Amino acid sequence: MDQAKQKFGRFEVQREIGRGAMGIVYLALDPALQRPVAIKSLRLAGSATDLTPVQQRFVEEARAAARLNHPNIVTVYEVGQEGGNAYIAMEYLEGRELKQILLDDQPGLTFREIAEIVEQIAEALDYAHSNGIVHRDVKPANIMLVRGNIPKVLDFGIAMPPTGSDDETLKFVGSPKYMSPEQVEGGPVDRRSDVFSLGTVMYELLTRRAPFEGETLTSVVYQILHEMPPPPQAVSGNTPRYLARIVARALAKRPEERYQSAAEMAAELNRYAQRAQAKATINKRKTSADALPSFSPLDPGATKGDDALSRTIQLSPGEVAQAKHRNRRRRLVGWLAGATAALLIGIGIWSNLGGGNAASRQVTTPTPPPSLANIGTTKTDTSPLAEPRAPESPPPLPVVEPEPKKMVEKPVRIAKVAKPVAPPPEPEPALPAPAAVQLAISPWGEIFLDGAKIGVSPPLKELQTTAGRHRIEIRNGDAPPHVAEIDLAGHETKRIKYKFQ
Repeated sequence: MDQAKQKFGRFEVQREIGRGAMGIVYLALDPALQRPVAIKSLRLAGSATDLTPVQQRFVEEARAAARLNHPNIVTVYEVGQEGGNAYIAMEYLEGRELKQILLDDQPGLTFREIAEIVEQIAEALDYAHSNGIVHRDVKPANIMLVRGNIPKVLDFGIAMPPTGSDDETLKFVGSPKYMSPEQVEGGPVDRRSDVFSLGTVMYELLTRRAPFEGETLTSVVYQILHEMPPPPQAVSGNTPRYLARIVARALAKRPEERYQSAAEMAAELNRYAQRAQAKATINKRKTSADALPSFSPLDPGATKGDDALSRTIQLSPGEVAQAKHRNRRRRLVGWLAGATAALLIGIGIWSNLGGGNAASRQVTTPTPPPSLANIGTTKTDTSPLAEPRAPESPPPLPVVEPEPKKMVEKPVRIAKVAKPVAPPPEPEPALPAPAAVQLAISPWGEIFLDGAKIGVSPPLKELQTTAGRHRIEIRNGDAPPHVAEIDLAGHETKRIKYKFQ
């Protein structure tokens, strides 16, 4: 049959766009809605009799995947059989596979972007698990990034219920490098097997290499069963330890030692992403503050490197405590020096004004200077009244001056106290108070806060943010988005309830 005229149900094939281990993928047109669709057809490699159970499983699980309605899972429009081939019609995505991004020489994703992408994949897998579907083939080639780095999980065609009743013909279906230990052994699998596979994908995003590599299938399987890959820090060097711990737990050999659900893993990733976002916000504010002109109250002409205010901000808590202790000790010494000097000066003034007894004054009175002793007895004095005239009052006592040594030292110490002290630095502006928005979205919606995607509700029930005015946009596929502008006070919680028709 001419491929240009080939049909799967009502869908008209346009061209082949890919081939995989389980089938061929075509670009087709939905004539009823005039929209492009992707058609995946199960490729028959043997006789129809031998592959009948495989085809049956393919159709059954594709129908199960068609019931999944999640923003991070590809939407399945129709499942059927045409000309002896089973097929799935699904939404046509314009984006790039994670596999292509990992092979690209361009700069990779940031750690925060990796955490957000893997978190959304984990939420999609948890949604599938809650509906009784285990993917079994989570790998970079089955994940596409579309607008805004939003991941879409593909290829639920070999997915199976989380039970031990798997068909023997499909026990080993999957990609060996990304299989869980129980999967490569052919044992029963559950949601924790997908957690392991997602851990391998996250490891590869962090390091640009798969955790289990080898020349032969036997070598890869042995590593999966018995060896742990090198820590991501040993490969990339700067991987955050928080993310490395998440990967290590997801790649635990024993299922009971892993995350027991994809939702648990998603929660850990969300905590890291929130911390990374808060740290980026603080660093952005510090960068803005550093751009302001430098100013020092002690030295207006000082450069930014000599800014006393900047140096104080950069002190560690221990250095701040030591500086406060030295400042208190310096003020105490200055106060004692001033008090001592004032006391000495007071004693001198009291003595000059006649303090103490007469005997003490006579003993301590020094001999008058020669100029004062010869007044009235000099031979040149011819006044007739000079000799008989008695003094009307005793001569005034000489002023007892403080010792020069003490008077020189004390003013110097007082002058040190009068030296201006730098005022304490102004405290750094406090961060906005926290606030929250409770979400009740039906059936689901992608949540965007001030233009940045935060997650999907459900499962997201509460959005943590800060006080102020925020723009919240909620999207659901092609439906018109719901936009809300809200003002939040500190520690206030508001609620948004919306149902998409």
